[in-house]
Amino acid sequence: MAQLKLQEGRSAAEIAVDFMILHVEGRLDEASETELIRWFEEDPAHQRLFQNALVSWWDLENQGLQPEIAELRAEALQAYGRASQQRWKRFRQPIHWLWLAGVALLGLFIVATVAGFLRFAG
Repeated sequence: MAQLKLQEGRSAAEIAVDFMILHVEGRLDEASETELIRWFEEDPAHQRLFQNALVSWWDLENQGLQPEIAELRAEALQAYGRASQQRWKRFRQPIHWLWLAGVALLGLFIVATVAGFLRFAG
């Protein structure tokens, strides 16, 4: 059962958005639906807030279907892909691997030295 937090201190708009999310995600069970109807009956403005939240959600969903938005999204994904490739190209260069190997060997040397001193002192 999807339980909403209808405690004081939350605005009616926040509660409307919570109900809208449950509705859109298909998680508005029978108890929550009863709670929603009761909330609508408390104040006529509640139903308008819920409807406004739904309309806003649908508008945002439909924005992503517009060709201009889809083109911008594709360009952003391509730019991200190019940046990721460049980052990995730099990391694959031998100098980076040599540097990492040197750091690892230095760490092992330090651990071995400290362990030797502790064994000698103990």
